[in-house]
Amino acid sequence: MNTSFTLLTKDQVYGENRLEIFKKCSPKAKPTDYAILLGSSYSIWGTQSWMEHHIIDEHEAIFSIDCHGQPISEPTCLESIGVRPAVRYSDIAYMRSNERINEFGIKEVEYGEYLKTAVDSELFKELWSAKDSLEAAGKSFTAPDMNIDDVDNYASDKLIVYMYKGEKYVLCKASSSVYKYHLSNNTVYGDEYCFIKVEPIVWLVDEKNNIAVSKDILFSGIQYYIGKGIKYKFETSNIKRFLDVYFANEIMTPEMLKVDPRREEEIKSKIALLNSEKEKLEKRYRPVRRYRELLVDLITLTTELKSLYSNEDETSKIKKKINMDALMSDVFEQD
Repeated sequence: MNTSFTLLTKDQVYGENRLEIFKKCSPKAKPTDYAILLGSSYSIWGTQSWMEHHIIDEHEAIFSIDCHGQPISEPTCLESIGVRPAVRYSDIAYMRSNERINEFGIKEVEYGEYLKTAVDSELFKELWSAKDSLEAAGKSFTAPDMNIDDVDNYASDKLIVYMYKGEKYVLCKASSSVYKYHLSNNTVYGDEYCFIKVEPIVWLVDEKNNIAVSKDILFSGIQYYIGKGIKYKFETSNIKRFLDVYFANEIMTPEMLKVDPRREEEIKSKIALLNSEKEKLEKRYRPVRRYRELLVDLITLTTELKSLYSNEDETSKIKKKINMDALMSDVFEQD
């Protein structure tokens, strides 16, 4: 997959030209039960509430949004701050499902799946008694570990997904024997085991700015950087590494990994129309703005088309038909 996940910026949340999403609702977000179990300190004393989560400013200094929806600067070593991923909507739009409009008038879609909600006591008893015979679903999730500094070493800590009555579950454990975590099932956990249900990820969509942001805080337990400073590059941070190496791949369902022939034909049809318009513009005066838009759309679609194929032969055929280097060169010539 070519999907690149990121964090929201301070300007996208609080700036004069902030995202349409945050003109309609608060930037606060609730954590999933899984995010709490990974080390969030927000819910030690009370019930389900708001949780701090990371954002970055234009200089890539690290901030977080507090429980009142306000930005505060944070040291990079705090792993108790939550992560609320964002992504270009065009990167996930063709695989979205269950589109709807929420109470704030914001579009919501589902894309991918992740660990979310703790099961109730009755279901826990069922799963626990059947744990030795549960059917493996053929996938796993990598758990952040606040005791490990190197994100690449998380690979050894896998949470196996199990099937039970058509649903997916993971057995995990709270990250601390000191703190108590009050989850949405009205149960308080210390270092006890807990079954977490794997559920679709809900995204809030800003089509005008081509951004989708997860509705919930999905995980915590990762230090942005090891150290006390706050001005570090996001692209080389631990969180970015986790999003790229693990999150982007593990949220994919088996169904999403299959090539959808209808989508394939839809992309090819759009590429043909765009190429036709591009040729007409090249014969005339090549208006810069529309021509640039065409080239960007072509690059986006052809990249997506290539990502649909796992077969190297098919990918090679597409590369021969589409000169991506030439397209990129044309885009930058417009600047």
